[in-house]
Amino acid sequence: GRFEAQIDGQDVGWVRRRDQQFIKYLLLKPTGSATRTELASVFWPDGDRQLAAQSVRTACSNIRKAIASQVGYACVDLYFRADPDVSLDLTKVVADLRRFNAHIADGDASYDRGDVQEAAVHYRAAEELYSGRLLDGDAPEPWFSSQAQLLEDRYVIVLERLAQTAFDEGDMKS
Repeated sequence: GRFEAQIDGQDVGWVRRRDQQFIKYLLLKPTGSATRTELASVFWPDGDRQLAAQSVRTACSNIRKAIASQVGYACVDLYFRADPDVSLDLTKVVADLRRFNAHIADGDASYDRGDVQEAAVHYRAAEELYSGRLLDGDAPEPWFSSQAQLLEDRYVIVLERLAQTAFDEGDMKS
């Protein structure tokens, strides 16, 4: 679904759309981290290297400002770091996308073991988290379009498995 970022229930006020895109990109990375070179090549693939490097520095500075407005500059590093790599501390982040993927992985493991009931619990939890296509409403960009399709395909499998489970149990209402 749509991207939202909050700290203690307060929306993070992004300076620029690009700053928010950096956060989205990092959230989609398994480690929550990317090199500055990687970010420059993803967001400014045809740009001058020096200008792209400056743009990465500016984005990192703006992200620090946005987070600092919520938690103060002394606590920004609890969430976001930019030296040497640009990263989010994923232990401090709750992301529906990550929870969605975890429930599907747990559901798939249960399903593969033949524990259809346990799988259904995880698949229902994933279904509740799904609120639409990844970053719905954002202009499609190569760095998330393929992942959006992958997540949508996984969601369809979840629905198919839930429907089959309900059918096998004679639960025609579900």
